[in-house]
Amino acid sequence: MQYAIAFLLYLIALRTVQASDAAFYVALIPVFGVASAIVLIGEQPSLLQWIGAALIIGSSYAANQFCRN
Repeated sequence: MQYAIAFLLYLIALRTVQASDAAFYVALIPVFGVASAIVLIGEQPSLLQWIGAALIIGSSYAANQFCRN
């Protein structure tokens, strides 16, 4: 369910953002899944999962900034 919500938000965002910009955010779908599991069912991610989420967010941001320049 968390994947479906994240992908739905991505598809809605495509209406206002160029597809080339939105492509970088597809990698954030697993982060949304983990975040919603934390909020909805009280999941406690491990340190390795936090590091993975930070790497995904950081790399998506860096790739987006790199391609804009």
